[in-house]
Amino acid sequence: GTTWNEQYSNSITTFSSVWFTDKNNGRAYGDGLYVTSNGGKTWNQKNTIGGIKAVDVNNSKLGFAVGGGGTIGKTEDGGETWKTFPSNLYSWDEFRSIFFINENFGWIGGFYSFKTNDGGNTWKTMPAQSSFKIYFKDENTGYSIRTSFVKTTDGGLTWIGLLPTVSLVYTSFSMIEDNLWVVQK
Repeated sequence: GTTWNEQYSNSITTFSSVWFTDKNNGRAYGDGLYVTSNGGKTWNQKNTIGGIKAVDVNNSKLGFAVGGGGTIGKTEDGGETWKTFPSNLYSWDEFRSIFFINENFGWIGGFYSFKTNDGGNTWKTMPAQSSFKIYFKDENTGYSIRTSFVKTTDGGLTWIGLLPTVSLVYTSFSMIEDNLWVVQK
């Protein structure tokens, strides 16, 4: 991280998520899908689902994506093709975060939060605050952030505050062991 080299710039495209399967092969998502096979030196646009806000990768082939309009997508071929799930959730919701701990258990964060235990085929609303980012260590222990930073130890049924509620919005966080970094807007 001492030096950085810009690999691609396209002023009309907004990217919100990036996914590399190795040092050469990657995909950038947002207003569209762009693919690289040379470490980001060149990118090619592919047809795919648009408006992606977040991607979570379970392995080099299996991944999930969420975005505006209640968009939920799943790939089983490393992002070449996507299956979209008919969203019986809130079609006006802009999902901002998705996190899977394995191929079956996952959570979505947006204006509302949702949980699946069948690989995304069905989703249940969780009694939680709206979420910019959601993360789970296991099926029970998870964290969510927006105007406060909260933790659950029962899979999302109940949440307790870890940081004070603020008038601004917490936008992201990162955790390593017991260390926490939080970004506030």
